[in-house]
Amino acid sequence: MVGQELADLIRPGLPAQAGILAVASCPGVTDVLLAASGAPHWREAADAVAQPSLTAAKLRETARHPSSFTYWS
Repeated sequence: MVGQELADLIRPGLPAQAGILAVASCPGVTDVLLAASGAPHWREAADAVAQPSLTAAKLRETARHPSSFTYWS
């Protein structure tokens, strides 16, 4: 789950898809399996993966962000 504050840190203006972009930007990740409730959401997710990758520095900053450690049960 990516909250608004973390999404803004990852890539402002890319709210729900920011988490997908962060995963797709990780070194060594060559494929990302996308699933969505409908075609419009799938297109938004696919567009997020097509964004330029996050830098290593941005990935480290994202991983250290306090809301990165929020778990939902």
